[in-house]
Amino acid sequence: MNFDKNDWDFALSRLHSVTESLGADYRILMTKNVGGDDEVDVSPKEKACSGKLMIRRRPNSVDNVIETRIAVVGNVDAGKSTMLGVLVKGGLDDGRGKARVNLFRHKHEIESGRTSSVGMEIMGFDSKGEVVMAQTAGRKLSWEEIGNRSVCEFDQSTYSANKSPGQSHRLHRSGWSRTLPPHYRLRHAQQ
Repeated sequence: MNFDKNDWDFALSRLHSVTESLGADYRILMTKNVGGDDEVDVSPKEKACSGKLMIRRRPNSVDNVIETRIAVVGNVDAGKSTMLGVLVKGGLDDGRGKARVNLFRHKHEIESGRTSSVGMEIMGFDSKGEVVMAQTAGRKLSWEEIGNRSVCEFDQSTYSANKSPGQSHRLHRSGWSRTLPPHYRLRHAQQ
């Protein structure tokens, strides 16, 4: 489609009306030749206005919330706990392991700096694709709070991530067979 700016604005306003009437939300992911925060660089030859949007229905009950389980596996010191800590807490690691410390469950894990047990974390996303996080800095939402927000605040998705220990002699404790199987497995490799 060769939209000009007026066509783009009309289509976006029409989309807004339709999504409201259907109980859905939309979020602009990127635009070309439209302007604004979501604009990407385009070649000078491209003149048409375009964009990519995400449209999601607001769930009306817990049964309508999408759940995706992801298993994170990898070698010792590959950064599995750090990656999950960064994703769940929403802030970058300080280079000294601050992100992963929030995932430790046992005293010996804090002392050694290594996880020895399976960890499970949850992330929630609202219908506009924004991560559900605590409004207070440093506070972590409980699984129950994220679950409640899934319905009350129209959050669309929850992702639970299982992290296995990297040490081969601890893999027997990972217990994937005792929990719900993951939908996806993420192999985290060291660079």
